[in-house]
Amino acid sequence: MTPKEQQEQQMLDDYLNSQTMAEDSYNNPFRKYKCHRCKVAFTKQSYLTSHNKTLLHRKGERLSYPMEKYLDPNRPYKCDVCKESFTQKNILLVHYNSVSHLHKLKRSIQEQNSQGGTNGSGNGGGGGVSSSSIGACSSGNGGNGNNNNNSSKIGRAHV
Repeated sequence: MTPKEQQEQQMLDDYLNSQTMAEDSYNNPFRKYKCHRCKVAFTKQSYLTSHNKTLLHRKGERLSYPMEKYLDPNRPYKCDVCKESFTQKNILLVHYNSVSHLHKLKRSIQEQNSQGGTNGSGNGGGGGVSSSSIGACSSGNGGNGNNNNNSSKIGRAHV
């Protein structure tokens, strides 16, 4: 096999074992190397080994956040956008600045805007984050910002 053919074969293997293809092919009997935790399947052991080293696998993000955990009364600090809960307020504040939270927040705002235009928040249509979106990520204070100096952190995370 020429170097060019090897390169093309490698590109094809990489595509066939990409995250999207692996997710869609979990039940494919020709994909023998499976991660049962994430429900993904690969054509070669090396791709499964690489997957097992990723943060995606270690965090188990393919599995949804358990609702029992979200509703646990011992976890009073909740993010209603991500449906995650925390035992400490400072961990919730760190979560508000996480990429996954900000991505889900952005997506939920886009969905709100595409479904009903503005939600009457009175921001003049400036495209900013509505007060209802910020309130969706509260720890029991209704998003009113009356919880000492941490309210500025919450507001900044949603701008």
